[in-house]
Amino acid sequence: MTISNDCDTITVRRQVSVICCSAPNNLTVHVRLCFGDTTQFSVSPSNALISWSPSPGLSSSTIYNPLCFSTISRNYIVMINDTSTGCSHTDTVPVDVHARQPINITEAKNGCIADTLQITGSFILVEWSNGVFTKTNIVSAPGRFTVFAADTNGCSSRDTVDVSLGNLQVQITGNDSICSGSFATLFVRDTFDTYLWSNAE
Repeated sequence: MTISNDCDTITVRRQVSVICCSAPNNLTVHVRLCFGDTTQFSVSPSNALISWSPSPGLSSSTIYNPLCFSTISRNYIVMINDTSTGCSHTDTVPVDVHARQPINITEAKNGCIADTLQITGSFILVEWSNGVFTKTNIVSAPGRFTVFAADTNGCSSRDTVDVSLGNLQVQITGNDSICSGSFATLFVRDTFDTYLWSNAE
């Protein structure tokens, strides 16, 4: 600034600091969350004053890295106030919450030597505890079998079934002591699909 009169000219200079408030590269992602899961947000600088809204589904609304465990889809807005520069910035992170598909194991007996275990649903990844990677699992040994399955959203479910295999226990009733030339009627107490007696009848 220059001031002039008829006698003197006075020049006054003042140093001015200019701060450019550029938007930080923070939450530019779209979060996909499975129901019941947790993710963590993170913004910078970590020493800024932080305010998240809405607060439901967050572990804290005033820290830079809150945990998010929302059970519904929503948009979270964060306001960042950098006290060292006086700059402020807002950002938005959309959160989509996907439901988990129910999973259920059906069991079909294949006689005494094997069971067929099967699951239904639009799963793209399947893994059984015995190393099978298809929806159908034929097992030939007793035990506990667990299946993990994931859908196109990356949401996984699990189910467990106990399989018991073994020889059938057959109990024959009737008179097992007869005289020569007589006959007796023998019965099998349980109901089976087929029968074969030792005398081929």
